[in-house]
Amino acid sequence: MKLATKYEYNKKVLTKIRKRLCRLTNYWDKVLPITDFYVYEYDQTSFFKKVSNNQSPHHIHGILPIPNRVLHKFYNVETGELDPRLVKDLKSLPKVSTFLIEPLRLDHKEAWFNYMLKEKMMSELM
Repeated sequence: MKLATKYEYNKKVLTKIRKRLCRLTNYWDKVLPITDFYVYEYDQTSFFKKVSNNQSPHHIHGILPIPNRVLHKFYNVETGELDPRLVKDLKSLPKVSTFLIEPLRLDHKEAWFNYMLKEKMMSELM
């Protein structure tokens, strides 16, 4: 299940995000330069969608650096919302039950990294 979840994230979720930021595949590594900074987790239920322990979802926490020049295609800073088209695209993925994408709060970044990594070694992450 771990490989399937990572595949869905890398090939489906990130592809939807890349397409939203830039339609030209040759530039995808420039608009979303770091895509492999994420942590896979399992056996923990989602805050948004409660399920029994034997059906607990596999999920990913990650950091996506979005360049300022394309941020408007991804997130509306004034309203604090993701682009509606991106939301629709992510909801269209059959294996994605819920998602939460929000800006990294710079004043709390250490707390987020500690939560995300949960003191895991870097060798465990990849």
